[in-house]
Amino acid sequence: MSECGLVKTVERTLCGLVLALSAVLLSACNTSPSRHVDRKAAEESVDNVVKTAATYFNNRDYENIEKLFDERSVYITTTNNQMKLQVQNLPGIIVPELKFTPSERTILALAYAMNGKYDDARTQFTNLLEDFKKDPSGTIKDIDKLEDFFAGKEYLDAERKASGTTLFYSEMNAVVGFLKLGRKEYAGARSYFRLAISHFPESTIQEYRDAFVKLMINECKEGKNEKKITEYALIIGTLYSAKGKETN
Repeated sequence: MSECGLVKTVERTLCGLVLALSAVLLSACNTSPSRHVDRKAAEESVDNVVKTAATYFNNRDYENIEKLFDERSVYITTTNNQMKLQVQNLPGIIVPELKFTPSERTILALAYAMNGKYDDARTQFTNLLEDFKKDPSGTIKDIDKLEDFFAGKEYLDAERKASGTTLFYSEMNAVVGFLKLGRKEYAGARSYFRLAISHFPESTIQEYRDAFVKLMINECKEGKNEKKITEYALIIGTLYSAKGKETN
């Protein structure tokens, strides 16, 4: 068997094992279905917001990115309040609260960082990583909208700047690792994740391990990209290669 054929066989076998394990785990869960309000109409402008923000970023117009998302924040708050009012007397209805999407958070966080507003940048990056832990597949799918943005010179300059801050803020290793994951530079992502492990509590690292397992399971179910399955498995191996900080 050729080396290429062997790799594909290993990937298929890995996928089969992952799916079998997930079936066992999921069968132990018993969740009740909930009724959700359709949020499609409220999200129709998200892609345009991201495209506009990316254009501003490529023109180094970080101030307008902040203004754009200030307006977006007002729109989200107003929409959430309106949706709550509409269903307040309807029992059993769950209103999914609108918030910045992962792709929006990424550009806004980078804009804050380029403007020297590091506390604001840290808040957005923290929320972005929380999004990933809660919904890894949805987060990565949304980040995929930034493929062209990630290839631009201005973004690459911003990523290099973020990489430089890891000398002073060790937690930034996780952020840089996630950014590299977003643009599918998997080897770089593993390197930065490895550096980040010792700076986070073990319980937090376990949450990320679980998130990547879910991500790999979903990729197996979709069966679209065998290379991704292997890369996610390697990242999981990296996250298990060391323990995070022990907390009392």
